[in-house]
Amino acid sequence: HVISHSKLFSVSGGDSLRMGAIASRADGLYFQVCNLLQLEKKHKHLISIRLLGKSTDSPSLNPIRTRINIIDDQPNFQVRIYPGGGIDLARMDKAIITMILYELVLRDMDPGAYPETMGLPDWLVAGVQQAVLWKTKRVERRIYQELFERAEMLSPQEMISIEKPDKLDAISRKVYEVSCGVLLM
Repeated sequence: HVISHSKLFSVSGGDSLRMGAIASRADGLYFQVCNLLQLEKKHKHLISIRLLGKSTDSPSLNPIRTRINIIDDQPNFQVRIYPGGGIDLARMDKAIITMILYELVLRDMDPGAYPETMGLPDWLVAGVQQAVLWKTKRVERRIYQELFERAEMLSPQEMISIEKPDKLDAISRKVYEVSCGVLLM
């Protein structure tokens, strides 16, 4: 069991080296999101990241899952990782960023006002993830430049109207993600 330096993330279920690496990566994402959105680095609720199984296990159909439970009028944020076949870092980052955003939204909300179901817009999560990648220089900037020069960026209305971006082909998905990142930046 490892608690991240920010004390926002609790990582459990793996060897200490892997748990420490995930906690450090999650903290890095948290600090980048706070900097990007110009927010104070504070939180109210813990985000639990749990590794279930071993990297030698068969790959799972859904290897990274997120869930929010309300327990005693408090949100319980969970990221579950099934590392069989290795961990897809981009998917893990997306799950962690999603939970950071949910924690931000629910942090100061009255428990009686929690909605029955809640979802973040895909364009927001994709935009934050792309903006973080851009700021940390972990994105291929040439792709941004090429899309911009060809005027292939999506308009905000086009981005919002895409209901299932995860169902797009690889090229369309990349155009969508880059467009969301540009919009957010």
